[in-house]
Amino acid sequence: MEIDTIIWDWNGTLLNDVDLCIALMNEMLQKRNMPLLAKERYQECFTFPVRDYYEAIGWDFGKDRFEEVGHEFIDLYRNRQHEATLFPGIERVLQTLQEKGYQQYILSAMEGDLLKESVRRRGITSYFRGIQGITSHLGEGKKEIARQMIKDGSIHASSTLLIGDTLHDAEIAQTYQIPCLLVAYGHQHYKRLTTSGFPIVTTAEALLETIP
Repeated sequence: MEIDTIIWDWNGTLLNDVDLCIALMNEMLQKRNMPLLAKERYQECFTFPVRDYYEAIGWDFGKDRFEEVGHEFIDLYRNRQHEATLFPGIERVLQTLQEKGYQQYILSAMEGDLLKESVRRRGITSYFRGIQGITSHLGEGKKEIARQMIKDGSIHASSTLLIGDTLHDAEIAQTYQIPCLLVAYGHQHYKRLTTSGFPIVTTAEALLETIP
């Protein structure tokens, strides 16, 4: 079946907030005299659920409550989210796909209201038929939302392409048998993404050449 629907991840796929997330985490780590993160280590450690990522970089949730640490990060992110921009060429990709007749959605592990605000700030809401986030700020993952989109008929797995920057996106695609394309310019390192077996692009500009 031909692809007629695109599901986009948001953070690290459309929105270039990688450096911002590293800077905010380093602010929190420095305040506690914990080792700071370099970008390569961040991309090697970042994962879902994000609690696992926090623990991988040194947080001890026997001492700190994950919920408090997670909300501290989100408060910092909310106050500085305006610093993040779309990846170069992304709006042209969205516009071209819309002109070709693709239905486009965003499926994100960001809390829903914050997600919609973030998309609105970039002036691209009109490209999307739906914008779906999770119900909390603690980054548990988005597999259940994908399941519901399939169940209620919003998408048909075989004619949908899921595009994301993490192995969590690949896991969702594998679970629901959705074709998948990964981008290696986001929150996870290229070498990690190769373990998925899905095709990978390294620039946003390459997306139009790869999307069927």
